[in-house]
Amino acid sequence: MKFTKKNRYNAAPLCPCGKSNKDGKFVPFEINGTPSKKYGHCHSCGKTFHPAEYKEIKNYKPIQKSVHQNAKSVPLSEMTKTLNNYYKNNFILWLSSIFPEDFNKAIKRYRVGTLIDHCTLFWYIDIKGQVRTGKRIKYNSLTGKRDKKVPIYNLFTKENGYSLCLYGEHLLKQNFHKTIALVESEKTSIVGSILFPQYMWLATGGANSLTIGKAQVLKYKDAIYIPDCDIAGNNSIIKVSNILKKVKSNFSILDSFSKNFNQGEDIVDLLFKNQNTIINN
Repeated sequence: MKFTKKNRYNAAPLCPCGKSNKDGKFVPFEINGTPSKKYGHCHSCGKTFHPAEYKEIKNYKPIQKSVHQNAKSVPLSEMTKTLNNYYKNNFILWLSSIFPEDFNKAIKRYRVGTLIDHCTLFWYIDIKGQVRTGKRIKYNSLTGKRDKKVPIYNLFTKENGYSLCLYGEHLLKQNFHKTIALVESEKTSIVGSILFPQYMWLATGGANSLTIGKAQVLKYKDAIYIPDCDIAGNNSIIKVSNILKKVKSNFSILDSFSKNFNQGEDIVDLLFKNQNTIINN
């Protein structure tokens, strides 16, 4: 069985637990190609309803309660004090030149911070709203390209007891009904969220950064994985596919426009060039 991608409310106006499904929290199973009104998973009550011929999951707990329970968190004050000085932030200077009307909402949505030397701080916040770490990256303010002379580093590391989550994960709490577009870089997720707001854009943080632990929040969710347009991105497809299968995500891979990549070409450039490909996926 698989979960339906169709309008959840039309397929099942009520969750089997009796609650209205206007918010789409009950996701029906497709049985013989038809969405079921009785069987599926409810993100409201946290139950999975199976037909009699399938084994029922007992004592199922909502994903939000099982993810990052023991993770160490960064004080919110550490994040809040960086959410300013955007005129000194090269990434935001570039973003504002491309999206003068939309950049402000995007950086607030993703909690983008500023560090000294015109660096950008991408805060990783989990689905519970707890800050996991901040990743420092420096960009060119005119091109939006990463300044490779300045190393990337996390302010709060695993060696000190901090565990990572998906970038943008905190947005899932309010956008659980959207199909997830999963990419590698924080920059791509922010630009993607402006170009294609009908999707929920999250980032793994790197071609080999997705783990089963991080992917648990994608359980039972519709997702599209968009790899970077380089060798590492193409090589990541098998690993990411296996992980998404294990967490039972209903996913697809969108690599049609990255197969003929030009080495060094920014995936953000390809998002602009291939808007119809993504919209019609």
